Amino acid sequence: MTESLFSAGGFLVPLLVGMALMLYGAAQSVRQRNNPRSLILWGSLHDAGIFCLGLGASGGINSTGLWLFVLFQAAARLLAWTALSRLTPPALGATVQLQDLCAASKRQPWTAACFGLGMLAAVGGSPFLVPEARMFISSGILGSMPGAMAALLCMALATTVLVWLHVEAVRIAVLDVADDDSDGSWAAPAGNVFVMLGLAVVVALLGVFRGPITGMLANAYNAAVPHSAAHPAYWCYYAGAFITGIAFLVKFDRAPLVGVAFAALALVSTLAAEAAPTAKLFLIMISVVALVVSVYSLSYIHERHGRYLVFPAADVCLAGGHCFLRRLGKHVRLLGAHDLCLLLFGGA
Repeated sequence: MTESLFSAGGFLVPLLVGMALMLYGAAQSVRQRNNPRSLILWGSLHDAGIFCLGLGASGGINSTGLWLFVLFQAAARLLAWTALSRLTPPALGATVQLQDLCAASKRQPWTAACFGLGMLAAVGGSPFLVPEARMFISSGILGSMPGAMAALLCMALATTVLVWLHVEAVRIAVLDVADDDSDGSWAAPAGNVFVMLGLAVVVALLGVFRGPITGMLANAYNAAVPHSAAHPAYWCYYAGAFITGIAFLVKFDRAPLVGVAFAALALVSTLAAEAAPTAKLFLIMISVVALVVSVYSLSYIHERHGRYLVFPAADVCLAGGHCFLRRLGKHVRLLGAHDLCLLLFGGA
């Protein structure tokens, strides 16, 4: 019996280990969700689980995805960790809670923005993301690993939990209003600001130039990477995330409405552009949810008196749907389980 379990190339061990790491990392993240240091570390354990799954798969496309995943996740996690070190008061150290960061975020908005970028980028919730990484890993798992469906369902569950926790962490640490009385107890930020800014640039460059980087890695492994035109809604979300973020940076009074306008424009484009019936259904569903969340965010942001936010709640929703829409162009037929798995699990 034992021999039969490993007859498919020894994939059972990385499959079980990877699933265990992802679930354990997600569970510990929930248990210690108020501690930002623990959230980053347990999130890294979740990433290690995905990497372990990729090690068990085979093929050049899987290897390409592994390299993309490792490079981007390492940069994003290190950015969040470095920015957190600058936001953390020396008196608290490792015991810092998310609520303790509010005062520092108010005094160091750019450091807080880097912390938010690192946290959100690590879970695919910023305009800078590399959805191809997990999609390629998922493709490799489906093509060569027994029990792939269970592994991908596990990945989707764990990643969904981490998305919720990371977005909530950014909301508490960056968005919530701090008590004025707490400002006086904060010392000068620790850590090298240039290291933090350098990591932020690396995350941005990896996201912006993910196409050439993917092609370079694929050529190294002799893997054929499919390229196709993006859906118009993709550009609405992608451009909207940047433009809305800039509007908040310059403290434009109507910045939240800019995010809503781009969400509405994306919905119109999904209704107007041609696509396969199933693909169009998913496009409309995602666009409607994005618009609803963007409108709901107006009252939330208004209660905070227009305080600027690089990645506001509207942008999080817009960029979160971005990776799904990238996969829903005319070339996607979604006729089989393989296509559906790539849709659901490939861009988280």
